[in-house]
Parts: sequence; C-alpha cells; structure tokens
Amino acid sequence: MHTDPFYPCFWPERIPAKYWISTQGAGLGINVKGKGIFVCDMGELFGDWIPYEWQVEIFRVIKGNPDCRFYLLTKQPQNLIKFSPFPDNCWVGVTVTNVGMMADAIANLAVVKAKVKYISFEPLLGSVMPEGLINFLDWVIIGGQSGSKKFYPPEDWIQEIELACDKANIPVFEKENLRSIWDGAPRQEMPE
Repeated sequence: MHTDPFYPCFWPERIPAKYWISTQGAGLGINVKGKGIFVCDMGELFGDWIPYEWQVEIFRVIKGNPDCRFYLLTKQPQNLIKFSPFPDNCWVGVTVTNVGMMADAIANLAVVKAKVKYISFEPLLGSVMPEGLINFLDWVIIGGQSGSKKFYPPEDWIQEIELACDKANIPVFEKENLRSIWDGAPRQEMPE
C-alpha cells in the first residue's frame, strides 16, 4: 500500500458494473448507449509507468461497450502508437499547453489511427501558432487553468486557434472557465 496519493492505482471495483462485459463478451443488459466516459480524467493511461495489464483491461471494457464514447487524453503522445488503431468509440486526444507540446502532439497524432483525434489546449499557457498544423484533427478543446494557479489565456491566443479551426472546419469546444474572459456563451461544438 502506497501513501502517495498520486501513485498509480487500479481499482476495478470502482468501474461501474454497467460498463463491464462478461468474459463471454455479452453485455449486462443495461442501456448505456450514447454515454460519454472520460477515461483517467485525473490520471495518465498512456504513461510508461502504468502496468500494461491495466491498459489491456481498460481497452477490454472499451471494446465491450461500442455504443459508448470513451474520451482518452494524454500528455504522453509518443505512447499512443502502441495502441493504434483505436476502436471507433475512442476519441483520442493530446494535451497541449505551449508551442513545444504542439509540435510533439501533431507529430504523434499524425501517425495514430482513430476515428476522432483531438487536441486539448487546457490549460492554454502560451501562443501555439496553429496555422496549417491541425488540418487532420477532428476536434479542439480550449480552456484556462483552474484551481489555485488560475490563468486565463489572452483572447488573441484563443482567437488564433479558433481562426485556424474555422479555416480547417474543425469544431471548437471552449471550456466553461473561459467565461471569465468574455461575456456570452462559449463555443461548444462537437464532431459529428
């Protein structure tokens, strides 16, 4: 037992029973069609330190629930290729906070096969100069930094991403925490 609350742990008992499939591959008869599930929303599924067996078990659940959408987001894009091609119900994304992370995300997402590929600019901590680099993406998320280190990106950083997305017909989803920057509802578009 580790006392470090950030040490990776796997709790199969915490996965809601309705998302598990039997060993025979049959569902449990509970209607979960259309659910969106954010996998490891406060963790890192694709880290080198994560046991492969945990990853295999998570993908077993994903494959057994084809009517659900599973959002996968990583700061370790170099490891995505190990799991490509992804099941069609996986939306595969990379976190980008600055221009250096942008180049790494693009290079790695370009070689991954997934039905929906996206970048999450959250928290957006610097200009990322996206012109012409995101044409193969299916979705972009933009957000500020919450918590004790609150940071809201300048409007021009957001607008340069939105302009590049608009030129490439990429839907933009702005997080609610951007409301403090400007009035009005944030753009919250989704891929079709």
